[in-house]
Amino acid sequence: MSSGTGLTHGEDKYVVMLGGLHIEMAMWKTYGEYLEASGWTTALTEASIVSSGTADSFLKASHLTRTRHAHQVSALALAKLQQDAFLDMVTDYEKTKEAWKRDMITKSPTFHYWDTILNMEILGLIFVRAHREQDFPPLCGVTEGPRPMNTSERVDVVWDTYITRSIKESRDKRGKEIRRKVAGQNKLPGNWPDFLRDPMNKQELFTLLSSKITYTAWPDDKQVFFTSGIRVVGTDISHFMLPCNHEEVDTRIMIHLLDALEHGSSTFLVRTVDTDVVVILIGKFHALLTKYPAADIWVAFVTGKNYTYDHINTICHTLGKDRSTALPVFPPAVTQPQDSAGGGRSQHGMLGIGQTTWQKIRTLPLP
Repeated sequence: MSSGTGLTHGEDKYVVMLGGLHIEMAMWKTYGEYLEASGWTTALTEASIVSSGTADSFLKASHLTRTRHAHQVSALALAKLQQDAFLDMVTDYEKTKEAWKRDMITKSPTFHYWDTILNMEILGLIFVRAHREQDFPPLCGVTEGPRPMNTSERVDVVWDTYITRSIKESRDKRGKEIRRKVAGQNKLPGNWPDFLRDPMNKQELFTLLSSKITYTAWPDDKQVFFTSGIRVVGTDISHFMLPCNHEEVDTRIMIHLLDALEHGSSTFLVRTVDTDVVVILIGKFHALLTKYPAADIWVAFVTGKNYTYDHINTICHTLGKDRSTALPVFPPAVTQPQDSAGGGRSQHGMLGIGQTTWQKIRTLPLP
């Protein structure tokens, strides 16, 4: 327990907190989870800063001093790369670096990701200094952040819809299922796969999440749309989306994407854990591009702790129009992410799909 002095902090106000050592360790471990599979450890190894084993240990903050030093080096490198890019790309000398950063964040999720990492590392190092110097005001400022940067004007939250007597009912009964009552105060289930096999569990879960979104206070300048059964509920009463009877979120996402394109949006980031969503986006991309040439679609693809950004425009350009359009009709064995040896998920390449799989796709016969 520690107390401060001054007008805002005194003997009548106390701050209960862990010791600085444990806070710092927890902070670097959290950063490590965010950096896992990002290529950060590979960069440290290829720069001959540390060995691969030591670099991997930084993700768990196994050695505090070395981990802190790695983030110091990383922050300096990212800051220099960002400054060099600003000087190379900006020809309008009246444009400030902050304005350039805002533009880049809007255009590139990859830039957004590493800019967030840089800000997080700087905050972490400010915390270390503030704690060592016992400088309480900066410490308070750091513990209030970091807050995630969110430059999007619209957010769509989409999930499956469960319809009575659907073919999905027989499919979802595969394996053992556990029925649990879903409510805000109930404990999380210990076995998520078994929990999600019961359609009623998922239906109640989505209903609960929809209600939470409904009562969330959103900024006035942000539009939020979310699934509620077959209805689409939005925070903007002047913008109405028609009901959608698609059961699968894979295709419902396309409905939301089309609605956003029709209302003037052009850059999109689709976050998913399902390869089917990516395959459908690739298959429909050229049709979208014909009607909306400015469409710029990114995918944040999540598998476990692995988090990658992939550019659908670039993937479709690489595959070509015919192969991209034909991709959704091929069996899952071709489109599922695999490593170059054919087993397990790869942390490299587009969507985690290994070189062998992409070679198969690119050599598929044209329709």
